Formats: sequence, C-alpha cells, structure tokens
Amino acid sequence: MLLLLDIFLSILHFSFVFYLIILIAAAIFQMVGANSTNSVVVFCSFATKPPRQYLLKKFPKLLLQTEHGYSDLSGLVLGLGLGMMIIIIEKIQMYFNLF
Repeated sequence: MLLLLDIFLSILHFSFVFYLIILIAAAIFQMVGANSTNSVVVFCSFATKPPRQYLLKKFPKLLLQTEHGYSDLSGLVLGLGLGMMIIIIEKIQMYFNLF
C-alpha cells in the first residue's frame, strides 16, 4: 500500500514541478515579448492560459491597472498555489518515510 502511495505522490510531485517550470517559462516569454509563432511559446501559453483565466474569472481583482496598462497577477497566485501543493506532498512523503 505504501508503495502505491509513494508512486502516486512522486508522479504528482514531478507533474506539479514540471507545470511550475512551464508557468515560469510562460511568464518570462510574456515579459520579453517572445515570438508567438514559436512552438515552445505556444505550448507554454496554451498550457497555462486556462487556469489563469479561471482565476481571473473567480478573482477579478488579480488584474491590476497600472499606468502602462494592466498587470495580471493570476500566474503569481497559481505559482504560489503550486508551490504550496509541492510542499504538502513533500511533507506527506516525509511523514510516511517515502523518500
């Protein structure tokens, strides 16, 4: 039973870390204004757009108006949430001595 829990938590941990890397890459591509026809840029924006839009729909105050336009903080909130989930998974693995 613990082996299945270890496998499940490891897969979940690595998928959250991978998605966090994609989220950071999408934020960097958005800041530098990368070419939107590049396949890596398209993949990163395609993978992160639905959860960010969901957060903006539920919490519209994440879109802040600045003097240069709008700043979208949904990626930051999503990254913090993923970081918290990664920490929780690591704590569960440490509790059951699965490392």
